[in-house]
Amino acid sequence: MEEHKIPMKVLTNVFGREFLKTVSVGIETLKFGVMDAVICFNDGYVCRIKVFEALGIKSGYNTERALVIIDNKRIFEAERIVNKVSLEARNKRRSLKRKMDKQNLDEENEYQAGKY
Repeated sequence: MEEHKIPMKVLTNVFGREFLKTVSVGIETLKFGVMDAVICFNDGYVCRIKVFEALGIKSGYNTERALVIIDNKRIFEAERIVNKVSLEARNKRRSLKRKMDKQNLDEENEYQAGKY
């Protein structure tokens, strides 16, 4: 059960965004929505165009452009968050290294030959 916690949380977040939790829908609508959420999560919103084509629906220029913009925004936000977390981790690691170096330097100064 423990190994499934993180993926289930991710899927719950994805489905929670795609569906309102207060709306009751039929099983077929729910299945369609879940498949749409999984496709968008795995391959991006642009893959909806392929789904439209498979259903025989021709998507327009504005639809395709909007889906590309949504994907680019999603990627940009993800990269921004990763860069922020990476910067925080580097700063923390650097701070710990400085502390350890200072502690080691203090210990070296305490125990030197000829020092009392």
